[in-house]
Amino acid sequence: MSVKNSYSYPHPVLGVSDDFKNGEFKLDPNLSVQDDFLVLDQGEIIITNDYLKELFESKKITILLKLICPSTLYSKIIIGTQQEKIKISNLANEIQIESFLIVNEDSLLYEHDSFNDDYRSFGTGNFTLKRNDIVGEGGQLKVNLNETYTKGLKSLFKFNARIGIDSFLEFDYDAHNITISYPYDKNVDGANYLNILKSKPKTFLFLFVIPALSDVYQKMIIEHTNGSDIDDHIANYKPADILNEFSPNWRYDSPQVSAQRFLSQVLGQVPGESTVKKIHSEFNN
Repeated sequence: MSVKNSYSYPHPVLGVSDDFKNGEFKLDPNLSVQDDFLVLDQGEIIITNDYLKELFESKKITILLKLICPSTLYSKIIIGTQQEKIKISNLANEIQIESFLIVNEDSLLYEHDSFNDDYRSFGTGNFTLKRNDIVGEGGQLKVNLNETYTKGLKSLFKFNARIGIDSFLEFDYDAHNITISYPYDKNVDGANYLNILKSKPKTFLFLFVIPALSDVYQKMIIEHTNGSDIDDHIANYKPADILNEFSPNWRYDSPQVSAQRFLSQVLGQVPGESTVKKIHSEFNN
């Protein structure tokens, strides 16, 4: 996030210039896709100024998020710590999220030693604030809405059935997709066994999706270890770009851990049975 200092207030606001002697306010929201909605969870809230932290914990102040999508002119104000669902069809290209701390009661006596001394030198240093007055700015976060957000996981994968005794389960990726090639012969195997998920939902996830994601992370590690320009590789291959965005610590984690972190980030939860059903339904639409 980058803090915007374009506003001025008649009272101290944490995050604006040097209004406070110490402390900061930051918000680390979580974004995921569920069905046709982008789900925003306010995630970790960091308030390191003791006075404002006490006000927040006593519910005298609360969180306000301002969401803007410049491409569609969609905007929304969210007040309080909560989860918000936004229709994907309302969004395009990117969203901007600004975070604030605001007063949560009709009248608040606002006074503390952590205010800049200038407020006492040129006044009383005491303020009476009203509901919705801003007391903290967390800056602005810009989120690029790539196809994994707007179209779901199915935009990332392609399935390729192969017939033949020399056919094996293989993974590959190009500039656009991760391809999962699997052996399948309708005359021998009957109905496409990708539908095995209907009776054994986790099998699909652990047999196809996590190994395919792990393969991409493994190849990214090889590129990085061999001294290749990994940034150039990520920029030219959409799967690598998306996996890097959602699991940026892939250089230090095992490919399998990175794959599971990716699914957790995209789907908003640790993969479980209901999550796997969601993945399968996307691939079969």
